[in-house]
Parts: sequence; C-alpha cells; structure tokens
Amino acid sequence: MPKLTETYAKKLPPTKTGTDKYWDSEIKGLVLFVGKRSKTWYFQKDVGGQTRRVLIGRFPVISAAAARQTALGFALEWGRGAGKRIQIGAPALLDAMEAYLARPKLRSESHRTGLRKLFERHLMDWLRLPLDEITKPMAADRHREMAQIPSAANHTLRYFRTVWNHARRTYDLPECPTMAIEWYE
Repeated sequence: MPKLTETYAKKLPPTKTGTDKYWDSEIKGLVLFVGKRSKTWYFQKDVGGQTRRVLIGRFPVISAAAARQTALGFALEWGRGAGKRIQIGAPALLDAMEAYLARPKLRSESHRTGLRKLFERHLMDWLRLPLDEITKPMAADRHREMAQIPSAANHTLRYFRTVWNHARRTYDLPECPTMAIEWYE
C-alpha cells in the first residue's frame, strides 16, 4: 500500500472494466477508487459492526492533501465512537460470550459447546467481570498458568479475543488484552 499523494494519484491509469481500489498506507480508511472515467476519494471504516463509507470527492477537484485532511477528520470523529450504538459500561464476560454465541451465522453447535466448556474450565473466575476490568497482565498470567497444556492455553485465549472483538463492535472497548501474549508454538 503506497501513500496516496498527488503524483501517485495522477499516474494511476483508468481501468478497462470495474473499479480498482487504492488504500493509503498512512491514513487507515482513506481509499481512492479508480474507474473508467473518474478517480474518487472515499473514507471507509467499520463502525458499530457495519462498514461505513463516505464520499470525499473527485480527483483532481479534491487534491490528495485535502482528501487526507478530510479522512483524518473522519478517522478522529468515528474513532471517538460516533456512529456506534453507545452502551453504558462494558458487559461481563459471560454476557459477551452469550451474545457472541447467539449469532445466527456461528459455525456449529460443537463450536458453541467447546467455547463454553473452555471458558467455564479456564476462565470461570472472569465470567462475572466486566470486560474493561480484564487487563493485559491478567491475560498474560492466565496464559502462563496454563502452560502445561499449550493448545488449551492458546485456544482459550484466542476464543476470548474473538468474544472480546465481537463485544467491541457494540461497546467502546480498548484493544483486547491478549495483545500482550506470546502464543505457544
């Protein structure tokens, strides 16, 4: 992914069919759509569990610098939670797990059962904790405690990350505490 500059945008050839998308390397979400007849700036981000895209304008009427500034404004606004369904307080891990397992497109009943068993066996003391009270040191310590069964340690905390990220679509949560973990091979 290159930095989308004025020079780079000018050099992009029109497509023969369809639309090509060029993503900026510095501003996550800034994209230049190149079609047969035009080049158009957009800002795109997942907010509240849905992908939102907003038109910035056509190139060269809107310069690369102006598109970058506009995209930064959207990134700041949407990063503060604009567009999310605002929820007061983080859910408990048990509630977040149940919300994740209630998804209609979930893999299978055995996946649901396996995830529940892993959480009840290895994360029982966390089930009543609000997600925002589970910290990186807690996650790293739990992973270390489970070192005698590396596959169970990895699976449990990867499922925890999946449940966390699902809850993050609705609640204003920081990055998952499992980011501090060095996974077992």
